[in-house]
Amino acid sequence: MQDIDEAELRPLLLRLRSFALGLARDMHIADDLVQSCIEQAIVKWSSRRADGNLYGWLCAILYRQFLDGRRASARFNRWMDILRGDDADMAPSAEETWEHRSSIERLDDLSAEQRAVLLLVSVEGMTYQDIAEALGVPIGTVMSRLSRARKAFRQAMDATKKPTKFRIVR
Repeated sequence: MQDIDEAELRPLLLRLRSFALGLARDMHIADDLVQSCIEQAIVKWSSRRADGNLYGWLCAILYRQFLDGRRASARFNRWMDILRGDDADMAPSAEETWEHRSSIERLDDLSAEQRAVLLLVSVEGMTYQDIAEALGVPIGTVMSRLSRARKAFRQAMDATKKPTKFRIVR
């Protein structure tokens, strides 16, 4: 049995929280996911491969917990409602607030699988191989999901950037 290496685990907590926040889109839920992930990792520590990617293994645990939580309850819809709520502190200007919200809403339009792959590549900088191992899918599936996610996100963002027609009011 391998001993838990806290020095190896501790630096990954912020990266895990960032990934969880990208999935859950709520700070409190992300914190809960990370805590549950670490608890699960401690329980299953002896089953992890010593030569494997620890961060990828933790991401796999976190991702599965996210999906299980989503399937198990209707809380996911409430998370999105909270995310779409009025929060004036998101950005200093109205334009930036609108841009940020519309891009977050476009992320929400992606499936959880596509959003996870997009976040792991774009935000976390993980390799396709690490993502495939973390999510338990073939590398071709990762590439396919990423391609579809990028295309859907790009199309959605282009659709929201249509110029607004202003008229002069006298």
